[in-house]
Amino acid sequence: MLLDILKERVVVADGAMGTYLYSLDVPKGHCYDELSVSHPEIVQRVHREYLSAGAEIITTNTFGANRYILEKYYDLGVKTVDINASAVRIAKKAIKNSSKNSFIAGDIGPITRPFESAEVLSKEELEEIFSEQIETLVEGGVDILLFETYSNLNELLVGVNVARKLAPQIPIWASFTFVDGKTLSGCAPEEIATSLNESGVHIVGANCGRGPREILDAAKHLAKVFTGYISAMPNAGQPTFVDGEFVYPATPEYFASFARRCVSSGLSIVGGCCGTTPEHIKAISDSISGMRPRARKFVPKVEFENSAAVRKIPRPKTSLEKKLASGFVLTMELDPPRGSEIGELVKVARFFKELGGDGVNIADLPMALLKMSALGLAAAIRIRTGLDIILHFTARDRNLIGMQSDLLSAYALGIDNILALRGDPPAVGDYPFATGVFD
Repeated sequence: MLLDILKERVVVADGAMGTYLYSLDVPKGHCYDELSVSHPEIVQRVHREYLSAGAEIITTNTFGANRYILEKYYDLGVKTVDINASAVRIAKKAIKNSSKNSFIAGDIGPITRPFESAEVLSKEELEEIFSEQIETLVEGGVDILLFETYSNLNELLVGVNVARKLAPQIPIWASFTFVDGKTLSGCAPEEIATSLNESGVHIVGANCGRGPREILDAAKHLAKVFTGYISAMPNAGQPTFVDGEFVYPATPEYFASFARRCVSSGLSIVGGCCGTTPEHIKAISDSISGMRPRARKFVPKVEFENSAAVRKIPRPKTSLEKKLASGFVLTMELDPPRGSEIGELVKVARFFKELGGDGVNIADLPMALLKMSALGLAAAIRIRTGLDIILHFTARDRNLIGMQSDLLSAYALGIDNILALRGDPPAVGDYPFATGVFD
């Protein structure tokens, strides 16, 4: 049993599944989880290569294989059971063919993706979704249940409770991703470790992130509080996009050094996440195989407020909101100029204010015509006239990262009223062959 081995020595886990499949020229846009049904030989190849490299734990190709994700993003919800069952069969076959005494971790990724969707699922809905995937993985014969790349502690605990009810005999491994020392939902490693000490989880770890150093640091903090076993499975650094493909900077040699630091920090499982390959895992295995983790020193129990729930910070009312609450308001609309001269538009806005105007709508490249950015004109008018601004904000020209970046900039510039729009399609404008983003 895996837990018995962990009492004696370090165990090597496998590396990336998704990015490695990507490197094998899997059709872009294809659901990688579904490959376990349509192209099982590709998934088995990945397992086989990791086993040959020295991995003692291989992870099923099921990170996003829950009904909610499969249906929402790929219209494949009806294949949920087939995908999970096939993934376990492939992993078992790979181990059988390798003649190695290895373990299968049933991979269970997060259900919700708060930065992609505002949809909120109830606890009962989460339990139902978790149950279907966990039941299938357990029936298939996994050795451990791996909840991987979580940021929301509350969602993770729902899944853990489901797992304990459905399969109390199966060990549970929970791994979180950290950026700048906390999860995206604001949890510190010590807080997570404290919460999971009494949860029935056997292994807690850190994975993904921006590279080995950050993940090792988070794992060290987990190790100070969590009384079970600790794991670390980082990305191979932050990737860059070169010649049409993602390139990860961390080399196998660097991962070998990282693995030795993990062992000296008391960690029991070491592997890789995005960007890692069988070469990285071989370097880890060659570096630490058979070693015993250094004894850990624990800190006294620390009490934390529950930050796993979304913090609701009261939003102060904008100036325009206050005016609307007390009566009628007058606004006008201005289009950004074709060039860089805004003097006349500022004069118009000032005159409108003298007439009793309250605010100005700034259109965001209407009819997909090339003009100055709406944010640039909005900031100038706000600064030079003091008028409230209603910034039109379209999804046409920005991806999800750009949207959030521009919204932060707008708020910093005193623009706090947004009219969210889809945006006119590029086909009607100056550049009909330009790409519409529409994230």
